[in-house]
Amino acid sequence: STIFPSACAEPRSLADSTAALPSALALLDCSLLLMLFDPRPLEAFRAPERVPRRIRSARLELRPFELADAEAFSDLYVSSYPGHLEPWSPPADLPAVPIEQHRAAREYVCLAMESWDEGRDHRFAIIDRASAQLIGQIGLTGIVRGVSQSCFIGYWVGVAHTGRGIASEAVVLAMGFAFETLCLHRLSLWIGV
Repeated sequence: STIFPSACAEPRSLADSTAALPSALALLDCSLLLMLFDPRPLEAFRAPERVPRRIRSARLELRPFELADAEAFSDLYVSSYPGHLEPWSPPADLPAVPIEQHRAAREYVCLAMESWDEGRDHRFAIIDRASAQLIGQIGLTGIVRGVSQSCFIGYWVGVAHTGRGIASEAVVLAMGFAFETLCLHRLSLWIGV
């Protein structure tokens, strides 16, 4: 088979690349072989040192979650879950008492902040710039470096904010961030129908 690494002008044959190597190496995963023979420096496969913390359009701002978002996030999620998010979300056992809902949201926000700092996930609060209100969430999760340079994208918008193209606009902003800032090559979006 022929391999077409993105940084190469000419295709290279897998057989030609592995002919001089021990036969055990020929059994390695093709993606590892691509990485071994890819002419790009290893830095091309690493996460950037610094990433911007805010992305803006005329209507929206995407920014990392802050601990101060926990209560608004909790209220938005709890009010949007029944009938709106429930069909598309993993089963949730939402606490019945608001104080417990807010505690669970604080834990979620803390995990999102930690994952951001470690470069594993980039979960953004979707903020309506006109009202400064948190109206949803979008995340680039399961980031894989190396040859794959990929992640998943998931999002939701509160039930009161649907029908205005907010999710579509947030996805465009997040895609730009993924490809241009994080230097990813692939985003996977799973859609429930």
